[in-house]
Amino acid sequence: MKIEQRKNGSKLIMALQGRLDTTTAPELEAALKPALDGVTSLILDLAGLEYISSAGLRVLLSAQKVMNRQGEMKVAHANEAIMEIFEVTGFSDILTIAGEADLVELESADLGMVTGAGDPFQDVPRVREAPIDDDLRQDG
Repeated sequence: MKIEQRKNGSKLIMALQGRLDTTTAPELEAALKPALDGVTSLILDLAGLEYISSAGLRVLLSAQKVMNRQGEMKVAHANEAIMEIFEVTGFSDILTIAGEADLVELESADLGMVTGAGDPFQDVPRVREAPIDDDLRQDG
């Protein structure tokens, strides 16, 4: 899994690419703990996330609990398969899914990138299909 971080003051955007599963969840957890110090606004950009397991959901829940105490956390660009997992597990009621206004802010965010302007996630794929665990499928 690849994790990209963009921080500007107390705002942090983390873009995730690949699979968030038992193997990679500790990597995200280790990246989040120090990164959240002093952060009041966290956006998790899931555009590049292909898959999330229960271990990944646990990390998101832990981050949400921290951010509930010190600010807000929003999830952006979750594809249809990831959203289905959020809905089936009830995470769609726990997590704040970014709305249109949030996405506009995210798309136009200039968080002090090397280029200084533009889309900070221009290299992050925006649409991907993600496999769903067979255990989570609700086929007839």
